[in-house]
Amino acid sequence: MWQDYAISIIQIALSVALVPALFSEAKPDRLTCFLNAVLLSALAGVMATLGMWFTTATGSLVAVCWYTLLIQSRVPDDRPFTASMDC
Repeated sequence: MWQDYAISIIQIALSVALVPALFSEAKPDRLTCFLNAVLLSALAGVMATLGMWFTTATGSLVAVCWYTLLIQSRVPDDRPFTASMDC
């Protein structure tokens, strides 16, 4: 199906667009990462039921990028915790 290739090309472009965010210090909000990852995973599942295997693979790739961003946004920074005793 031509739709399989068209959607796959778009999803590959979306994956490439996420590369700067994956290597940046600034990360998207956790809710944004979570919703995108879960919904794209569901969409990949739907595409699998339609037999659109290339789209399923590329959709899974985009979902993995969002899951990675979610994990990165939850990792605490390396700064030591300092409690202030000011009253």
